[in-house]
Parts: sequence; structure tokens; C-alpha cells
Amino acid sequence: GFNRIPLKTILKNKNFKILLIGSTLFYALFSLTTYGPFIAIYSKEILNFDKASVNILYGIGGIFAASVSFLGGYLISRYGDKKNLIGNTLLHGIFLLTWIAMSRSLFYIVPFILIFITSQLGHISYNSYLTGVFPKNSRSQMIGLFASISGIFSSLTPAIASYFMVKFTYIFPFLLAFAIGTISAILFIKLKEEEINV
Repeated sequence: GFNRIPLKTILKNKNFKILLIGSTLFYALFSLTTYGPFIAIYSKEILNFDKASVNILYGIGGIFAASVSFLGGYLISRYGDKKNLIGNTLLHGIFLLTWIAMSRSLFYIVPFILIFITSQLGHISYNSYLTGVFPKNSRSQMIGLFASISGIFSSLTPAIASYFMVKFTYIFPFLLAFAIGTISAILFIKLKEEEINV
């Protein structure tokens, strides 16, 4: 089990390292988007939305995200959790930039809703994949370890993005999110279809 294997030995597993880095970037991605402050900041400062309008915007996104949650299981059973994870991670960044490009259009709400939908489906796929990739005897410990490490490192991302946003442009966090999401998806693609025995 996990408790009997030194961390040094675990880190020699290439699949483990790829998944750990990919997971950290996955968490970092959403700390810049649906779980971060930057969509609200952009809506207020650039689009001139008041607080009530921003709350309504988030409410609409949240309702659509919750309403498609049942699709997560169906899509995973049909296409697999890994493909869904990769697809939603990539699409999340694409819809984010599409929303920025269309933010002054009447149809800006469409990519905004899709940002929340891909966030929801991405997390469902990620949790499903993580549950299946580790053997039963070490699953709970490994999921806890991944959440801790990914959470610690991804929590630094908004601070870094804020610094550069102030220095350069309000869209910097979204450009960073797109880059992080793309790299994360590439790492998930590189994962071998095998159980990580630790």
C-alpha cells in the first residue's frame, strides 16, 4: 500500500508524475476561471456590469452547469473519462477566449454558459479518472495527496495572474488559463492507459 512505499519510489513512476503535474495545472486552470475572481473583475471593470448583473451572470452559468451534470456519467460511459477530461479541459479554455472575443456581442451569454458546463463536466471526468487510475488499497490516500499538492500549488496562480493583470491587461488571467488548460490536456493525453500501482 501507499503507506509502505517511500515517496522517492512513488515519484519514479512516470505516469504518476505526469498525472500529478497535469492535475496541478487542472486545478490552476479553474482557479483562474469559474472558481477565481477574474471573470467577475472583467465583467465589472471592462463590461461595466454592476454587482447584481454579475451575480445574475454567475447564477445563469451555475444553473446550466448543474442541469447538465447528469450528462457527465453518460458521456463517460460512452467515450471514457480520459477523453472527456481532455476534451472539456481544452474546450474550457477555448470557450473562455470566445467569451472575451464576444463579450460586447448580444450572444456573449452562449460561450459564458459553455465555460460553466465544461467546468462541471471536466471536474466530473477528472474525479472519475482519478478514482479509476489507482488501485483500491491506495486510492483514498493518493486522491488526498493529489488534492493537497494540486491545491497548494494552484492557489498561487491567482496571485501571479493578478500581478500581471495589473501590470499589463485584464485579459492576462484568461490567456494564462488557456495556456495552462492546453498544457494540462496535453499531459493527460500522454498518460498511459494503465493503473498506477503505488
